[in-house]
Amino acid sequence: MADWADWTQVAGMKPTAWEVPTSIEITKVGVDKPGYLGHYYHTPQPFNIDVYKKEDETHGTSYIYYFTGEDGAFSKGGPEGGWKITSDEDIEKKRKNAANPSSKRCGRGDFFPVGFGAHLSWKGDGSHYTFTSDPNPEFYNFLGEWEMLFHFEANSKSRVGVDWDCWEECKESLEKRNKWEKVPASEAKPSDIKEGLEYQMDVTNFKPIEHDRNEWSWGAYLEFDIVFVAIPNSVTSASISPGEVETKVLQVKLLSGDVADLNLPSPYSVATAKQMLAAKLKIPAFMQGVVCEAGTTELSDEDILSADTVTLVVKQPPMVSTEELFDSIIYGAPEGCERRIFRYWYDVDTYYEDFPDDKEKLREWALGPAEGRLLRHVPLTRDCLLESFDVWQNFIHGERCQYEERFLEEVDALVSFFDEYCYSPSLLQVYAKPLTTNEDVDFVLFAVGRLRSQPQMLMVQGISLQCAMKG
Repeated sequence: MADWADWTQVAGMKPTAWEVPTSIEITKVGVDKPGYLGHYYHTPQPFNIDVYKKEDETHGTSYIYYFTGEDGAFSKGGPEGGWKITSDEDIEKKRKNAANPSSKRCGRGDFFPVGFGAHLSWKGDGSHYTFTSDPNPEFYNFLGEWEMLFHFEANSKSRVGVDWDCWEECKESLEKRNKWEKVPASEAKPSDIKEGLEYQMDVTNFKPIEHDRNEWSWGAYLEFDIVFVAIPNSVTSASISPGEVETKVLQVKLLSGDVADLNLPSPYSVATAKQMLAAKLKIPAFMQGVVCEAGTTELSDEDILSADTVTLVVKQPPMVSTEELFDSIIYGAPEGCERRIFRYWYDVDTYYEDFPDDKEKLREWALGPAEGRLLRHVPLTRDCLLESFDVWQNFIHGERCQYEERFLEEVDALVSFFDEYCYSPSLLQVYAKPLTTNEDVDFVLFAVGRLRSQPQMLMVQGISLQCAMKG
């Protein structure tokens, strides 16, 4: 039987002893954030029923949720409580979100509209719906006074898609709906793959490398982002000269039995043939191997083709180089791509210098020597990933962690996901050991691979491990 005195046990349960508001209204904000004003409609989640959402075409989506913790720390449970407003959390899709008591992100967000403390501690009686303003605004809301109202009347905008009368059964369907549906690698779009990797990270318990607040730190946690970037100039640099040039017919045989005919211009280089084949067959040059006969040595790009017939071997792309990785992040990111972990690395590495607009300068920084830099670039395997985690563990705890079998299986699942959707996935460890700046400890990794469905595009997962030490 659930203990209603413990919020972490009952956060996702529907109470029978008190009514739950259908909406929350922010009528006054203490900061210059007019987007926070308005009605937030009840959007209960399986892990926390006290979630309310506002969608605004101008200001985007915001949430208000209730949680308990200790002195505002990002911890699950505790003697104090509060309502938190946030505009940067995907509370409905990601299990590891700020409103989930089982997540180390619990309690994150922007502001406490009615404060945080003992006045909003969980009592299991619905009293957390009674505070409309902060009794101590100078502490948490020192920028000004807020006002928050609770509404209980029926509202068609609340509980959309939710059977509140049969909440326990509804919870099961919501949890199933949020489970990722696997898409074949040959058909997967970047958005499908990103959703799948986010789900895989969501169901992985990173407890062995994260920890709650203790006597010597404010907690350690893992952050990540996923971006898709084009590999700049990934086709061979050879150019096909315009105008009237001497050509010859080159017959290219594929191992499948198909044949492609090219009018190859002088000087009949392999590099030019690859460039033409890339356009004709949609096979990137880096996946082409040209041989005079099947089973013979592969010709180099500089070789001149004297024969009239060659064989094309389609090969798996090699692991991307460190230069290709950073060139793709810097030059191949689409307009508006945030590259959050890459920018975070720049911030901690340069001690928060302004992020440069000059891409050449940014490349010089990323690839240049710096104190503590390692740039260890290895295949993405269980052993290599655990070796990087060990560096973090040894620094934070002074010893290597003994990983449980369940965590090893989850790491294997992450590696298998990359193998399934990417060619030759790899792992880049930026530092030889975690970087320390004042009381902060930071460690940065990048997992990367060429998409099997789009080989000239990279999927880059930035991973940061962060720990704020107590002074």
